[in-house]
Amino acid sequence: MRDEQGNADRLLSRNEFARLAGVKRPTITKWARLQGFPKVLHLADGEYFTLASVLEWLDRRPIPAKNRAADEPADATYGRRARRRSVHAPETPARRTTRTGAGSSDLAHDHLLGPLAESVRGGAGSQADYLSLLLCLIFVRVTARDEWMRLMEVTETDSDRIRPDGLVRHVSERVDQVLRSRGVPSGVYSVLERLRPRAAEDLIEVIRACDQLGDDDFDALLSRFSTERRLGSADYFTPAEVARLMAGLVIAEDAEGGTVYDPYLRGGELLRAASRTRQVQTVGGESPNRETLRLAGMNLAVHGLTARLRPGRDTPWDEPDEHRSPADAVLLNPPFNRQRPMARRRSDSEWPFGPPPRHNDNYAWVQHAVSSLTSGGRAAVLMTSQAGVSSDEEERRIRKEMVEKGAIEAVVALPAHIFPLSDAAVMLWVVRRPAPGPRRILFVDARAMSGKDQAGPVLSREAVESIPELFTDRLRLPEGERIELAGGGSATVAGADALRDTGHSLHPSDYLKGTRGAARSMRSEDTAVSLAELADIRSRVSTADSRVEELRTLPLTRASSGLPSGWRRLALEDICLIQAGPSYSRLGTDDRTKDGPVPVVMPRHLRDRRIVATGAECVSEELARKLAKFRLSPYDILCVRSGAMTEPALVETNQDGWLFGANLFRLRRIGAETVDPWYLLGFLSLATVREWIEDRSTGTAVPFITGQTLGRLMVSIPPIDEQRGIGASLRALDDQIAAHRNFARASEQARATLAEQLMEGVVTLP
Repeated sequence: MRDEQGNADRLLSRNEFARLAGVKRPTITKWARLQGFPKVLHLADGEYFTLASVLEWLDRRPIPAKNRAADEPADATYGRRARRRSVHAPETPARRTTRTGAGSSDLAHDHLLGPLAESVRGGAGSQADYLSLLLCLIFVRVTARDEWMRLMEVTETDSDRIRPDGLVRHVSERVDQVLRSRGVPSGVYSVLERLRPRAAEDLIEVIRACDQLGDDDFDALLSRFSTERRLGSADYFTPAEVARLMAGLVIAEDAEGGTVYDPYLRGGELLRAASRTRQVQTVGGESPNRETLRLAGMNLAVHGLTARLRPGRDTPWDEPDEHRSPADAVLLNPPFNRQRPMARRRSDSEWPFGPPPRHNDNYAWVQHAVSSLTSGGRAAVLMTSQAGVSSDEEERRIRKEMVEKGAIEAVVALPAHIFPLSDAAVMLWVVRRPAPGPRRILFVDARAMSGKDQAGPVLSREAVESIPELFTDRLRLPEGERIELAGGGSATVAGADALRDTGHSLHPSDYLKGTRGAARSMRSEDTAVSLAELADIRSRVSTADSRVEELRTLPLTRASSGLPSGWRRLALEDICLIQAGPSYSRLGTDDRTKDGPVPVVMPRHLRDRRIVATGAECVSEELARKLAKFRLSPYDILCVRSGAMTEPALVETNQDGWLFGANLFRLRRIGAETVDPWYLLGFLSLATVREWIEDRSTGTAVPFITGQTLGRLMVSIPPIDEQRGIGASLRALDDQIAAHRNFARASEQARATLAEQLMEGVVTLP
């Protein structure tokens, strides 16, 4: 009997029970009076049944003739129907099928973002409008249980008696009522009315599926929404890693009871980061964009935060100050380089460092942030790099005033490609209210401190963690000393004289040129070590080249059309167990750390058909034991489930027991004598196979493939000895590719080391 444990313990509500069986909700109540009905589990939030007990019960119940669908045979049971209706349920033991083992949350995503999305949009609404619907439903489900139960009652109504447009209005009214109760601007119907569900049943199915979703799903869908809505630079959401860095810099360790203010709310991500960094008492903000303000309110509420949000203006400095109280911390990602032709209401004397220029509002925003602080407060403000070195007379004057009055404490240069829709160079300024004299300023060049996730470049974890620690210790650092940071960054502290020598520049590169501290000191031995490593890698390259050269002697003959004798084709599901990674609710960001005994493999670690997990995040052994079914064994194969469909990778012996993340599938061979792992890796790496997967991937913003679809891939299977020969040949070529790439990287590093030391006079040529 095959292993059904991956899904057997999943819990179903009564509504889910009814949906799987294809009956009305009252039928479940009638069945509950019958002998042998599944045992009810009474949990804190309701009554549930295990999927295994439900299927066992339904397998014993034949479907009456009057209730059978046209395509159901005379011996059909409710159990067979349940398995057919839901990708969540395991298949019957008599037939081997794909076993994804995905969490209900992930499978709900697959269901919601597939053909159902098109049906609800109805050819009129956009994908962003549909995502707004999902976000609204999750918001109500998480924050207002009573209202959610009223919505769920609709799913028990005969859908033929409901008008689709009337149901859209009903959902909008329920959402708006919850929004208003939280002081968030309502008006959801103006967005949702653009949806044109083809049938009420489609929208009812969406509501049912959202009953499985929570705060992690809200985050994932909010990220998709920002992509689909194509928010401009004035509204796109701040990357999560940048938001955490900003919060870590300005919210003190003893900030309990403090207040945090965001003068230009986008999606609420800065206030969320603040609450996750420290325990704060009050968060508040404003935005001129009603749609993103509403999303921010939902975002904060879903994560348990009560915020004081209100509609604002593009020029909040023109509003009377009595509308807001000073904050202990301000987090601000303003719209860059906006020009305001109208005269500002604030007089020149009211600006703390002088009136900003008319050609853009950059210096108006940073001064507004300073003005919004308490006397001991601190603000983190994103600014263009140009603002720190601008030659404009008004901006230079303001910059000088801010430096000389001690309002600037730190400047961090961020990587250029981590912000959506822009490659502009961006700086992060840490500012305070004026002081009697200039403060020493910490300058950090973090432009190289980036990593990658499935969406693209991101600010690295090293930057998020190390820069706030460095900022805390900045007063103890000697001026002018260069400090190298893990992950490729560097930093130094500049005093008043150095700041004046550069004309009050606020660009880290002007203070890191030529600085040399203990961490930067160079040794002549470094060159010898680099060249020795290069020679060692070169020997490995020669070995790999020799093995590939041996392939030239292999007798290669052209086969006739069709498969050679002894070959066959099998579906992938017939030769492998297909397991999807754990949902984000089971293995989220907060569960992973830099240190730990069990690494977690993510899509970015799949390179050259190998797992290269340098810098991989880890989890505790205790959590790994709880996620035992997601551990890896030698010769498992990992392939991408969602995002860029890159080549698969083989698990090696030293990676035994590692975990794999949500956006991956693990393929585990059912029989060692059926398929060779290296052969299967080679087959799955074929360009034609990748095209097959991409053609069958669904989703708009981020493509994804289900385990059920992947399982239908037909694999050419030669006899096992031929498989091993093919796999060994391809492995030799893989080794050669990896060796040459490592050699190229080592050559670049050796050149950089030698060039720097030659130019600095650390080493000399004979």
